[in-house]
Amino acid sequence: DSEGYYINTSAFNLFECRQFLIAMGGNASNASLATNYIRTADALCDETKYVRAIQTYYAGLGVILARVRDWIYALKSDEEQRTANGVPPTHVAQEDLVRVACDPDMNIIMLIVSSILHRAGNAHLHLCQYSEACRDYNSAQTYRSMRNKSHDLTLNDEDDMLQGRISNNLACALSKRGLLDEARSEYTRALQVKQGILEMWHKRSKQSATSIEEDGDMPLVSDITSTFHNIGLLRVKCNELKKAEKAYKQSLSLRVKKFGLDDVGVSTTLCALGGLYYQQGQYDDAFRAFKESLRIWQKHVGKKSDLVTAEH
Repeated sequence: DSEGYYINTSAFNLFECRQFLIAMGGNASNASLATNYIRTADALCDETKYVRAIQTYYAGLGVILARVRDWIYALKSDEEQRTANGVPPTHVAQEDLVRVACDPDMNIIMLIVSSILHRAGNAHLHLCQYSEACRDYNSAQTYRSMRNKSHDLTLNDEDDMLQGRISNNLACALSKRGLLDEARSEYTRALQVKQGILEMWHKRSKQSATSIEEDGDMPLVSDITSTFHNIGLLRVKCNELKKAEKAYKQSLSLRVKKFGLDDVGVSTTLCALGGLYYQQGQYDDAFRAFKESLRIWQKHVGKKSDLVTAEH
């Protein structure tokens, strides 16, 4: 964003998995409708049409919650249905969500709703609507945390990654609101989650005597470096300049090791580090950081996909 924060936008495409179709009652039409809303909203975000994107995300959310209402109604006894005059409820109650979270075929809904709210929160953040962003991020974490873990390791990994991304972005929004202690806590949580997943992947790989697919951990490593970068920005706001320098260097170390010296994300963090040096009167260090940042950036001018990656 305008202050250089990394907003984690990468998202597992839950809408393509078989579990989603099952959770939607096997109704391919409704599943497709919800998926199209989310895809359209994602495309609107790419075009920076964030207001329309938010409306479209909420429309997709409405389709999914309507399925939850119908599912809850179908579980009611004949007498309960007669009492309701044959009409499904107009809202989803807390106890209904608990039932969804505990059902093995339905609990993926909780993860999907969380993913949609995360996306909507990102759009609010881009619009500088920080209170609204915090609201959606907090709701996203609530839905995600209610979900009972499944036996599908892929889904559980994505669940944990989503938690880390939401915490990272919630911290950005909290920092924008001046809630620096709360932001610090969320960044710490984001980092713990992301690093924990990476360690678990490597441990699982050793136990199964198989290596992680080449570059398979790149999105996760990128997420970790982005959180270190954001922590640096927060430390600057808190006037903890030495700790800010340490966070930037941790981000740079990981990013250079994984993506190389000419990665556009390296340029972004070097620019932030140069600004920190300049603020402290370390002009030679600032010059070197700015010069290297500019060299890398110029290599990527015209490569739109790389520059978009640098923003996220």
